[in-house]
Amino acid sequence: MATIESHSNPEFQSAFERRRNQWDSFKLLEWFTKKFNPSRGTKILGIFDIDAYSSGFDFVFGEAFYRGTVAAIYVSRLRQEFYGLKPNSSLFYQAMVKAAVHELGYVFAFVHCINSHCVMRFSTSLSHIDANGRSFCHNCRKTHFR
Repeated sequence: MATIESHSNPEFQSAFERRRNQWDSFKLLEWFTKKFNPSRGTKILGIFDIDAYSSGFDFVFGEAFYRGTVAAIYVSRLRQEFYGLKPNSSLFYQAMVKAAVHELGYVFAFVHCINSHCVMRFSTSLSHIDANGRSFCHNCRKTHFR
């Protein structure tokens, strides 16, 4: 595991959208890929303590290049206090794990699932993430782990 000081990097900074006060997730994934240049057999998960968005979405908890080499989660909206609630480190860590597994699922060619207990269920809110399971459902496992 590596910690990267990226805030002083101009290419990283170019992903920040001032008018939105958010980071462009796609640009961050591109920067991340360029910075590490991982081989096809290497998968990298970036954990960023920022608020990000992606095309067509006001915000994202994470994003990945499908069947690619990089994924990222953005933890600011995974915290209860972002929504004016009391901090809960247990829920925060659970949400981080679920978001990380979900995004890495894309890297390994998983797609969204309709099973409400599957980690690959599409989530539009923190309460959706909290309700999702931490692992892949039976159908997802059966499809990908033959």
